[in-house]
Amino acid sequence: KNRGSIYIYTQDLPRSLAHTVIGHVIHGIELCRIAQEGDRIQIRVDPHQFDLVGMTLADAEAYALSRKITLTSDIRGPDRVVTSQKPVTTLEVLSGGTVEVHTIPDKQVIAITLDDAKAPMTCKIFREYTGLKYHTIGKLPMLFSFEEVTLFKAKIPKTINVIPENVPVSTVDAGVFAMTNDSCKGVGIVGVRSVPSSEFGPTSEPFSGTNIIGTVIDMDKIAGLEEGEVVFFREVSK
Repeated sequence: KNRGSIYIYTQDLPRSLAHTVIGHVIHGIELCRIAQEGDRIQIRVDPHQFDLVGMTLADAEAYALSRKITLTSDIRGPDRVVTSQKPVTTLEVLSGGTVEVHTIPDKQVIAITLDDAKAPMTCKIFREYTGLKYHTIGKLPMLFSFEEVTLFKAKIPKTINVIPENVPVSTVDAGVFAMTNDSCKGVGIVGVRSVPSSEFGPTSEPFSGTNIIGTVIDMDKIAGLEEGEVVFFREVSK
């Protein structure tokens, strides 16, 4: 049940079939021996992660060249952003010496801010299930748009609780970004309003069922979205 947990052996022990060796500590093992619960230890990984997702194509080409990797792109041109790479993992890229990328125009990437101070748990869930936790851009499919509300669907497992936090009090402004919490059937739906409302939140749920997580900066890009379209988001600083 601890699948995905990471362990550092501080002494020799018999091999465990439940553990897969992924690397070795080459410096600083003493920190692991004296660390206590709650301590944070900085880790530098070698080789450094090779991740182009979210970069402009120009930056991706320069970075690949700096690491002696041959890059090929589906489309070349100015103002394009990398949305995926193949191979995905660093070791596969470095082993093969080549990487293929898929790109989209920068105008299709929507800038957002996230409010960790007021909705830390919901922001964490949003980053996890859009991919923003792992890359500089994340994605969600657009569900549909109606009555000045645009909705997106995050595939959040039923085992994940979206507890109410940072719910609206009196009015929701245009551009406010929110996720439906566990008090409603549409838990996990993400939405934004194009006009203010004093009655319903950005996901068209009552205020009690709405967790405000941030703001959509590029509201002009929302209007042109189509149902079922995969939408890309970039988190920016306030």
